[in-house]
Amino acid sequence: MSNQAQTKHRVLILEDDEDLRFIYARTMRRAGYEVREASTLAEANRWLDIEHFDVVFFDIRLEGERSTDILRERAKELRHKGTFIIVISAESQYADLSEELGAHFFLVKPVELSALVTLVERLLSDPEGAGA
Repeated sequence: MSNQAQTKHRVLILEDDEDLRFIYARTMRRAGYEVREASTLAEANRWLDIEHFDVVFFDIRLEGERSTDILRERAKELRHKGTFIIVISAESQYADLSEELGAHFFLVKPVELSALVTLVERLLSDPEGAGA
């Protein structure tokens, strides 16, 4: 386990696919992170209102919603707080929009889990290098 993970950085995962959310959450927990999970924008907003997160994962297409809404509303605030925003989607056409709205990274599904952990570790170990 890395030194970064030992400090129990917090990760919020917004993903409506229960299986993917479970896999991402389990992977991040095994890497030593404290994880909160959300399946809707309302649930994600509730978590963001009560806790600070070091990293958030946002799936773009949710059941009847799009996380571009949360990016529009909260990306500036999250970046100001030092939260890294990673958008994950099977639809690469959202990459430019996600970055315009404030995401640090856009990853295309399927995401290699070890690469996801490595990205988070790098972001948290070198925040300046990530363009925060």
